[in-house]
Amino acid sequence: MPHVSTHYRIYLGAAHHRRPRNSQAWAEPDPSEEVDVLPGGVLTPFAPQTLAYTPLGGTTVEAGFLFWSLSDGLGGRTQASRALTETVGSSPLTLIAWYYLPPGGGGPGGPGTAVLIDAYSAQRSDFVDDDFVTVTSNPSLSLAANLDGSVPTLVAESVQAYGHIPTGEGFDLWVTSPGGTSAAGDVLTAPAGSEGLAIATYRHTAVQPPKRAPEQGWIILFGITNDGSGIQIPISGGPPVPVGPWGPLVARMLAAMGVHAGAASLSKEGAARIQEVASAEIAEVAQEITRAAQKGFRGG
Repeated sequence: MPHVSTHYRIYLGAAHHRRPRNSQAWAEPDPSEEVDVLPGGVLTPFAPQTLAYTPLGGTTVEAGFLFWSLSDGLGGRTQASRALTETVGSSPLTLIAWYYLPPGGGGPGGPGTAVLIDAYSAQRSDFVDDDFVTVTSNPSLSLAANLDGSVPTLVAESVQAYGHIPTGEGFDLWVTSPGGTSAAGDVLTAPAGSEGLAIATYRHTAVQPPKRAPEQGWIILFGITNDGSGIQIPISGGPPVPVGPWGPLVARMLAAMGVHAGAASLSKEGAARIQEVASAEIAEVAQEITRAAQKGFRGG
């Protein structure tokens, strides 16, 4: 069974944090959750709005939710909504709920006003130090933005993320904390006086969905093809197995419909990716049911 590791981590902001990376880039207040899940199992981990954190020798503070990250080692994805639904495939999964703890500094409009920025690799499940932005409103700020991970906002600025980073991953989305910034595609807009954190996430490929249900490896006989009971025989060998009306196809259809409906609570981008896979599965099952029915009507 694939192993699933779930983490809840807090990104620790700093005025200069990318090169060199600050000594403690993130904290993990609680132990990770480690489970083994059967392929096809559906995960719905809970991500609270805030996460308590007590620095060494400090007082307890509340970090705010930023995004979920999922990786199977080859591909990955991120989403900015707390409601996560993921179907386990054949590979181990790493799930990380990221939270943000703002650094100290000047208030809005003060001399320390700036937006922290960083780049995140979904495949690596961690932040990377590669160059990743151009400050299009003031290109002279681009070098410091990539080195320090900070863009001053005494005036409004626009920041465009690179299409790809050296890991080979392509831009996915901007994730922003409260503070006034907003994003449209790969462009981050930081109004004058805005603060907070903005993360450009990158991914190589989507997390691989589970393989087709094992029913595809059966020879279906008798009434199963025409809304009746019958027998199915494993192609790889083994004894015949009796099956009720439309058993394998109905099970696949219901599973795909459930995944499609559950994805509606995700971010727009995440829902689109998952629903695309589920819709393709629904369409394929519908075609198989049609072919099976036609074969039964012909007496076949």
